[in-house]
This record gives sequence, C-alpha cells and structure tokens, in this order.
Amino acid sequence: MEQGSTPHADAAPTLWYYAEGETIHGPFDEASIVELIQNRALSRETWILREGTQKWVALSDTQFAAYLPVSAPPLSESQNAEPPSAIYSHFNKWMAHLRFKRLAIIAGLLLLCVTLFAYHEKRVSDEAAADARFNQSLREIGARVAGNNKAEEESRRQTAEWQQRMKLREDIRAATEPAYGSTEWILRNDQQGRYRDANGNWRTRGDGGPGWRQ
Repeated sequence: MEQGSTPHADAAPTLWYYAEGETIHGPFDEASIVELIQNRALSRETWILREGTQKWVALSDTQFAAYLPVSAPPLSESQNAEPPSAIYSHFNKWMAHLRFKRLAIIAGLLLLCVTLFAYHEKRVSDEAAADARFNQSLREIGARVAGNNKAEEESRRQTAEWQQRMKLREDIRAATEPAYGSTEWILRNDQQGRYRDANGNWRTRGDGGPGWRQ
C-alpha cells in the first residue's frame, strides 16, 4: 500500500440524512455531518439515517459520537422528538399521489377514447342517414320521371288512337258520300236541305250556291 493512501479511497462517499421534526435534511457526507455537529446544529439525540438503510438511529449511537461535545447545551424540543416516520410518510404520500395521477391519466385517456369512438359512430351514422336520404331522393326523382314518361306515352297513345278513329270516320264518310254533283248527291242534299260545295264545305239550301235548285 502506498504512503498516504487509505483503504477504500476510491469508494463512493457514504451519505447521511438527519431529521428535524417532520423535516428530513440531506443527503450529507460525513464531513458535513461533522461540521454540523461542531456548529451545534446536531445533538446526541438527533436521529440520523445512513443512505441504503431503513433504520433511524440516534447520533450518539454512530461513529459521529466521537465528535459530540462533552456538555452540549439543550436543544429544541423538535430535536428531542421520537425518530421520524416522515421519510416513509412522505414517500407513501408521494407514491399515493403518483398512483392517483396515473389513474387520472388512464381515466382521461379512456374517456378520450370513448369520446372519439362515440364521435366516430355518430359521424358514421349521420353519413349513413344522409346516404339513405340521398338514395331515397334519387328513387323519388326516378319514379317521377318514370311516371311522367308513362303519362306522356299514354297521351301519345291516346292521341294516336283518336287520330286513327278520326281518319277511319273520314274514310267511312268518304266511302259512303256520293260524288259531288251526282244525281244522288243532289237528291240527298235536297232531302237534307244542305249540300257540299266544290271545296267540301257544307252549305244550306237557298244561299245561291252551286247545286241548289228551286
């Protein structure tokens, strides 16, 4: 071993905490603890905790007892208190608060997911309803167009039938009408009191037209 070296020189320094009422101070290295003792900030009744352990002990029960003054003045009542459970209570409170925050975040995310899902479902439903209304409108328009086409076809059919009937009547009349100026034509017009002129127009007897006889 080289001169001036000490065992575990490269080891990490040991850290300490001390309690003052419900307040935990630290961490401090050993030199800082010794300085606090010399400044009479710590007494033999002060509870300290070595990092890495869970047991609080009185300062007088540690290696720092050698640095305590022979007659220390009385310290405050808070320093003479029982070993604090503050470190555990604070830790538990912090963990409880962390769990609550986690639960709140999870609940918020779940609520957001439910809201987004409901919005998506409503949007899909609205789009489906809009498509249904649009298709219904198309069907109604198609039905009206088909009805109009059917009515138009029916009108054309009736018109064609009426024209055919009129043509048939004219054909029958032409077939049964005696020739203009013939004896039968003159006799018929004499009997009926009317006659047709050369243009085919009906005239009454006595108007001086052709085919009239006294």
